[in-house]
This record gives sequence, C-alpha cells and structure tokens, in this order.
Amino acid sequence: FIQSTHNTVSGQIALLCSCYGYNFTYVHDGHSFESALLDALMQAEEQDAPVSILLGGLDECTPTSAHMHQRVAQLQTGDPDTDYTTAFAEGSSFFLMQTKPHTQSYAEVLDVYLSHILDWEEQLPLLLQKHDLATEDITHVLCGTDEGDLPSFLRTRQQTSLEFFKQASGEYPTAVAYAMARACVLIRNWQRPENKSAEYPYILVLNRYKSSYFSEL
Repeated sequence: FIQSTHNTVSGQIALLCSCYGYNFTYVHDGHSFESALLDALMQAEEQDAPVSILLGGLDECTPTSAHMHQRVAQLQTGDPDTDYTTAFAEGSSFFLMQTKPHTQSYAEVLDVYLSHILDWEEQLPLLLQKHDLATEDITHVLCGTDEGDLPSFLRTRQQTSLEFFKQASGEYPTAVAYAMARACVLIRNWQRPENKSAEYPYILVLNRYKSSYFSEL
C-alpha cells in the first residue's frame, strides 16, 4: 500500500530515497503524530546499531475537508485574532532522529503521554517525576489549547515562558508536530541565563485536539 491515499507522502519519500526498510503511516486523528513518535522511540530502543529515522507529521487543508470540519462543529466562529480554533490550517514538519547521539544532534525527546481525557493536573507531575524533573526545571511551555486547560501549578509560574503555538500554526490534527519543531528551534538557539545552572532547557508541549485528544511531550 505504499502509494495508497494516506501513505502517499511516506511512500514517495521512500521510493525517491530507495529506502526499503520499515515504513509506517499513522492516521489516528488528533494522536497521529504522537503515535508515529512513540513508534519511532520504540524502534530506536530496539536497535543495537546506530539508525536514522525520518519522522514527520502533515495535514493538507482542502475546501472539502474544511467544509466537513465545519459541519461537525470542529471549527468555531469566533475572532480569529483571539481564538485559534477558528483557523483551520495545514502544515508539515519533519525530523531526522538518531538512535545514538550525533555530533549535530541538539534536542532529545524524553517522553510522550497520550490520553482521551484532560488529566494533566494528575499526570504531568508523574511524568516529570519519572525523569527526575521538577516543575521549576521547565523553561518553556508550548500550549496547543487555552490557558484554562493548563495545570494550576503552571498557570501561576512566572518563571516559565508560555507560548500558545496554534496562534501561529492554526488548528489541524498534527499541529503538535509544529510545536515540536518550534521546541527544537528554541533549544538550538537557547542561551543559558547567568543566574541559571541548567545546561539545557526543558520544554513541555501540551496539546489538545477537539475534546478527546490530549498529549504531553
């Protein structure tokens, strides 16, 4: 099915690069990119030798798809300058992931958490604890929802830079891939403040798609 409807992009890339290895496309609505990212992380754990993995997330906006989303009330009719959900959009972000650290590597994905309910208040502290991190270690939060969905301990932290990335990307199922690309840019350009001892910034991505897809990166 390498040239079937949903696999067209990954299939064509594989054909152009003569890549006949593992090739998978996830069509999981609001968890599509996150599912592909989880697969990439699992593939990396299973490899003994260094392997490069091309990971991407993309969506195309057509008049038909926009009309369908409007009919199911996914798009709202508010002010596009203040309500990101009015901007039904499209986008594409790709990443070259290495199973082993590379001289040109500058970012690392520590973990991914998916849910169909809004449970960030309970689950986010557990995710940070799993990696021996505290809320004070988070330097940036890239948020794909409104501020009311944020855990209370993040809303009250003045030291954390908060960015609502869908004001730039618009809304589409794999918009979280744009947020991950944005996080990579922030890490690559980060300069350690004089009063901070952290060697690297820790960036948290929180995304909500419709009312049933929630993720943490």
